[in-house]
Amino acid sequence: LLISLFVFFAKFWTHNGQTLGMQVWGIRVQNADGSAIDLWQALLRFVIGIISWLPLGLGYWWCIFSKNRSCWHDSYSETVTVQLPKNVHKK
Repeated sequence: LLISLFVFFAKFWTHNGQTLGMQVWGIRVQNADGSAIDLWQALLRFVIGIISWLPLGLGYWWCIFSKNRSCWHDSYSETVTVQLPKNVHKK
C-alpha cells in the first residue's frame, strides 16, 4: 500500500508538481527556483510527511512557527509549496 501511495504522489509531484487535490486548491510543490522536484526529493517528502503525523501532527503544525512557513517535509526535502495565482479569465 505504501509503495502504491508513493508511486502516485511521486508521479504527480515530479511531473507537474501537483496532485489532483493540489490542482483544485491551486498549490504546487517545486524547488525554490521553480523547477520540478526530483524522485529523491519526492521520496524524502513522502517519508517525512508520514513521520510528521506521528507526534500528533507536529510536523505540519511546525509551519505556523517556522519563519519560512515550511513543514518538516518541505524543510528536509528542500522543496517549497506555493500558492498559484487565481485564474483571471473567469467566464
